[in-house]
Formats: sequence, C-alpha cells, structure tokens
Amino acid sequence: MRLFRCTRCLYPNTKPDLWFGDEGLCSACQAFDKRATVDWAAKQREFVDLVQANRGETHDCIVACSGGKDSTWQIVKCLELGLRPLAVTASTDHLSDIGRRNLYNISTLCDHVVITTNTVVRRKISKFALMEVGDVSWCEHHLIWSVPAREAQQRGIQIVLYGECPQNEYGAGPAGSERASKLDDAWVHEFGGLLGLRLDDVADILGLAERDLELYRRPAAVGAVFMGAYFPWDGHRNYAIAAQHGFMPFDRTVEGSLCAYENLDNLQTGLHDLLRWFKFGYSRACDIACNHIRRGRMTRAEAAKAVHAVESQSWDTYLGIPLRDILTHIDVTLAEWRGAVDRFANHEVVTWASSPESFQSFCGDQTDASKGGSGIGPAVSVRWPTESASLSAATSTS
Repeated sequence: MRLFRCTRCLYPNTKPDLWFGDEGLCSACQAFDKRATVDWAAKQREFVDLVQANRGETHDCIVACSGGKDSTWQIVKCLELGLRPLAVTASTDHLSDIGRRNLYNISTLCDHVVITTNTVVRRKISKFALMEVGDVSWCEHHLIWSVPAREAQQRGIQIVLYGECPQNEYGAGPAGSERASKLDDAWVHEFGGLLGLRLDDVADILGLAERDLELYRRPAAVGAVFMGAYFPWDGHRNYAIAAQHGFMPFDRTVEGSLCAYENLDNLQTGLHDLLRWFKFGYSRACDIACNHIRRGRMTRAEAAKAVHAVESQSWDTYLGIPLRDILTHIDVTLAEWRGAVDRFANHEVVTWASSPESFQSFCGDQTDASKGGSGIGPAVSVRWPTESASLSAATSTS
C-alpha cells in the first residue's frame, strides 16, 4: 500500500473512509471548500423554522450534550435564537473532574437531564469492545445516539440536535455523505462508530439480558439533525464562545492533543485515541491541526511540526490520571492492554507516520505544500509493546 498525506492538510490515506481528489486534496478539505458557497443566513432561518415546526410541549428541542465546548455552544446558540432547549447527557463511564464541572455548568444555562446506564454492565461491554474490536468507546458511541432520542420520545419532543456532521468536518465517508443534515438509523449504522458489533451479539456473547441493553436501543421515529449543516462549524470558535458562558478548559494541553479545550469529559478517551494512533497513524493533534490549516490559523509546515512533536512524545496519563488507573476501571490489566495494542496496531503505518518524511509524501505532483523538506527534524523510532514493556512504551512513540 502506498502511504501519503493530503496536499493541503496532514491527513494520511490510512484514515478510514477518507478519499482524495485528482489534485490530492482529501475529502475533508474538499467538503470545507464547499462551505464558501453556502448561504448561511438562509440556513439559520431554515434551522429555526425546522425546530419551531417540531417543538415539544415543554421544550423546543433536545441538545445531545457531553458538556464539552461544542454542546455548550449549541445551547448558547439555541438560546440566542429564542429557543428553549433541553440538554440530555448520556453519562460517560469514567467522568473526569473537569468534565463534571462543565456538566454542572450546562445546568446554569438550561434544563439538563443526565442518564446513567448500569455501570457494571457498561464496563463489561467496554472491556469486551476494547479487546474484540479495538474500541473502548463503543458504549459511548451507542449511547450518544440512543439516550437523547429515547428522552425525546418519552417527552414528546420531536427533534434532537447534534453538532457537526463528521463526514463534513473530518471527511470520513463516501462522496455525498458530507451533505447529510439528518441523523437517522441508516446513518448511525454506517457512520455511528458501532464497528459492525450488534447489540444482540453483545448480549449473547456476554450473557446479558435483552433489557440490560434497553437504553442502548435508539427509537427510529425521533428526528435528529446536525447543527453543522445550518451553521459554519468551527470548534475553536465554539470554544471561545463557550468560555464566555462558563465552560472551563483543562489547566494544560491535553495529552495527545494541541489544545486544552477538547475531549475533557471521559478519561477513557485517552485509551481510544492512543489505540487509534497505533491502528491508523494519526492522532487527535492531527485532527485539530488539520482544522486549523483549513481555516488559515496554521500553515501546513507549522502544523506538521506541532503534530510531529506530539506524536513523538511518550505519555502515560490522560487529563493527569495514570492510564494504569483508567485501565483498572474497566478491569483491564497492563498485559491485556499491551495485547490489544499489538493485535490492532499497524507497524508499517505508524513507523511511516512517525517519520518527518511522511509529511512530504503526496499522491500527486500538484500540491499546496512545499516539498523542500519537512523542517521537522530527525525521524523517531517506534517502540512496540512487549511482555516486559512499560505502560509508556506500550502506548506511545519516543
């Protein structure tokens, strides 16, 4: 397999479902360029009309809410438009202190409902999903789609609001999927992060009763839309606005990231993002840098240097909590974690992505980037987990 990156941003062709145009632009960059042709004022009016046409008796809409910068911005925007939102949170399995504080802040802005599933069942599923499909966040993905929809159905509220369409912001989907404005069962099954693992299969394998998983089932009749289809999405701008309304960032740059304001609620995100790096050779820092490049806040060279610095680091904490403790929370040993990393890692991809030369590997001759060298520095060596490896060596490059 030939390995290369986008000619504008830093996304590699190892990113699942990413595709490239004739000039080497990735689908995320192509989707972003199309935003310049959108009449956003008209889209905002369309959004307000849609919500008002589907308003519930007590609230106009539900905002699927993690307590993060984006859902805080969504609530603020709804309030600015004269709407009455109800925030609904499917609680994480391992809530951080800063995440708890930001969830409390949501209740100072609007009514807020938090739904917590059986933690024993959830941790059992999370361990199984980590070991079998390589995703500790499988429950998280399921519940963010199901819990707000179930609450909407029970309360007679006709519409649930989500943030950005991932295919539009991150390019992960076939051509045309970036235009999605509605979230339905077909979208959830294709793009919702379920990885082909069905609830019925989980119940059978783990010996769970059907009603143990009732909160994981999304009612099909509830409408849901992406606010990113109606407003020009920008996570950095969302943070700036959310911060004016009580949202708090972490006290330092988050491990594996380029900022202090993203993915603050669930400590297990640290495991998810580390394993994603080992599987596909791109990090959370790469996501953030690519978004900055598209919006003109970083040059490609600046972004490459920043991302390479993050991906070359060793870290054994997330939000300051040792990864060892995060693993213990779901009854996973260090040996089991190392086994999962080794099972799902792509050695060739990570070795390539860790090299400065990878940032100048393009799929065509035409490029927005200079090919005169990356200016990053010497290549790093990748340490892979072994039976005697430390946690740090099993979860990072150095």
